[in-house]
Amino acid sequence: IHFPEQKKYVCIMQKCSEEEGVLAQISYTRTITDNKIPLILEDKITKIGTLVKPLSLGGGTITRHFITGNTQEEVLEHSKTLFESITFTLT
Repeated sequence: IHFPEQKKYVCIMQKCSEEEGVLAQISYTRTITDNKIPLILEDKITKIGTLVKPLSLGGGTITRHFITGNTQEEVLEHSKTLFESITFTLT
């Protein structure tokens, strides 16, 4: 068996609500520093007006992003920055 050399790193970053309520707004900042890598792909974003809860109360993921890059450090840095910038407004 031959395993090819790893060429890219990928992180799946998900964020859930810390409170229960109706989702009124989602906001986050994506900073682009290069025209190719890292790639940030939005995979799942819950619809505005949906009842959301913390995972401990049976809630689910509100946002899911895939972050792809050439180095592990680069991917983790962009993932942390994106995670910290995501905010939810509940009513």
